[in-house]
Amino acid sequence: MLNRLVLDPSKRPIALARDLGITRSAVSQIWRQLEQVHNLSVRGMINYGELGLIPFVGLFFTQDEPLKLREVEDWLRQNPFVVSLAPSAVTASMESILIFETVFPLGPKVGHFRSKLAEFQESLSGSLLFSPLIHQGQFLNLGRFNGTSWNITDFFRLEAVIHATKDYVDIIPENLLVEISSPSPSNIELSIVAVALEKNYFANTREVLHWFEIFDVIPPSDRTIRRRINEVREKIVTPYVHLTGLNLAQRVALVFKAPPSSDVVRTLIAQLNSYPRTRVAMGNTLTMVYIDLPSSIDWFAISTTVSVLDPSGSILFPFVISEDLIRKGLEGVVQQMIHSSDK
Repeated sequence: MLNRLVLDPSKRPIALARDLGITRSAVSQIWRQLEQVHNLSVRGMINYGELGLIPFVGLFFTQDEPLKLREVEDWLRQNPFVVSLAPSAVTASMESILIFETVFPLGPKVGHFRSKLAEFQESLSGSLLFSPLIHQGQFLNLGRFNGTSWNITDFFRLEAVIHATKDYVDIIPENLLVEISSPSPSNIELSIVAVALEKNYFANTREVLHWFEIFDVIPPSDRTIRRRINEVREKIVTPYVHLTGLNLAQRVALVFKAPPSSDVVRTLIAQLNSYPRTRVAMGNTLTMVYIDLPSSIDWFAISTTVSVLDPSGSILFPFVISEDLIRKGLEGVVQQMIHSSDK
């Protein structure tokens, strides 16, 4: 059932039952078990531009002691426009690194954010890279998971596949990731619905009303909310399967300072389904690939393989992300939008 759901996360239990040739009650029972054991949920990946928002990916690094970077990390943690923050735990170099993702409404907020980072950059003698997010993706491959452990002992085959793929980079499909649209005019109602569907792609009217209550916004009629839910599902949110308890103890980040058209980025994107679970945040000049791996895999071997593919040196920092990874939803950004609209 999970394999079917991963292939098409928009399928509800009744469609899964029909595909599998079993009863809907059987699917519901399996679903509840997976919720209890693996926190199964279908979440939504947002096309921020459709909500009048502009997302960015960023990297801040310094060769000083990690404690000197803590001030930057604390500031990013508290910033409502930061939706993801990943400090390094172990790196392939001597730098201390922070990678982050932000989402801003149209206006001066992003300029203020960059000015503050520039101050940190000067005071810490650090380096900053910042790029608009133009594509993103979530990938989950359960083909080698038996319910408790992963069978990924033949890493050398993966290396060979990556090298072979490089020879066919010109015909690699370009639609593997979700494109971020240019920003449209903002809409508070759609944004609140998107917050609900980001948490639960199948959120109903009652769940959406709960978020209107949290934001202290007067909701439209139930009929309008249902129409908004359908609109967000159709145009703004792409579903993906979220699971925990998969024995993926390592989260590795590969950061590329290269355009999306570069061979090394396109080659790696084409092979993302070879890994257990990955997330991609692709900017104009900066691409971040998060890879979740079992502890049996040598993360440094992956970075070495990619580095061999890339003699230009666009891969900047392969590193293991610390357990302090933060992944926040859109609610903090929407709260700021509502606050600004009330002024």
